[in-house]
Amino acid sequence: MTVLGHVAAVAALLPSLGLIVQQIVQALTAPDGPSPPDGSHPPADPTAAGIQEPPR
Repeated sequence: MTVLGHVAAVAALLPSLGLIVQQIVQALTAPDGPSPPDGSHPPADPTAAGIQEPPR
């Protein structure tokens, strides 16, 4: 009976595991590369976002 319980638990968790793996793969293979762990995502072109270097 314990084996059947384990099989049922695995069967219930497999779809979630598949979604997690899919999200990880999509995040790592994104065209702009993986984003930093803090969640911030710098713009590809800093001047497009209005960010410019201060005058020297």
